[in-house]
Amino acid sequence: MDEIRRANKRLKTVHETFSSEYQQFLDNLEREELRIEKRYETYEEKKRSIAKAHGNPTATEDDLVEINAGGKVIAAKRSTLTHMQGTLFSGCWDKRLQKDDDGRIFLDVNSEAFQSIVDYLHEVAISSPGHLPPFPTVDKENQCLMEQMLKIFALKSTLIDSNVVKTDAHAALLHDWLEEEEEDGDFDLLYRSTRDG
Repeated sequence: MDEIRRANKRLKTVHETFSSEYQQFLDNLEREELRIEKRYETYEEKKRSIAKAHGNPTATEDDLVEINAGGKVIAAKRSTLTHMQGTLFSGCWDKRLQKDDDGRIFLDVNSEAFQSIVDYLHEVAISSPGHLPPFPTVDKENQCLMEQMLKIFALKSTLIDSNVVKTDAHAALLHDWLEEEEEDGDFDLLYRSTRDG
């Protein structure tokens, strides 16, 4: 009988220890959730502040945005123009962008290349994630301009060849984390090993 009491006592001690550790884990998880929520709220407030100061705080994805691209007026829904992250057309910068005489956003760019980029963004918006269209191309004499515009509008990766940081979204996340620590900078590939080890 003593052996059963000792076993029950050990079981009760283990259960209490486990319950205590579990509660501690839940408390830590709740604190982390609150910290993330606070960071998110700070981020959203910063976004609203920037939009109010420099842009159109009432901008929506359904807005029709007219852009004078090198003399050619190109119209597209804001949601098409903002499909990729890191864009000028989110509404946050509307007051800061140069306007033409008719109040349209003016970009001093090659209109043919810009139209190809808008067409590409529309195709991306209606494509399934696994079947994205190829990057836009233009005639040979404007292809260099196209490549630069793809980089300027953050559509073509300027990342180093890496098996770890595979997308611009991954790089943006790393930059955000580093920026919070005031350590942000460029990425350099320091060492490459084979994938299979």
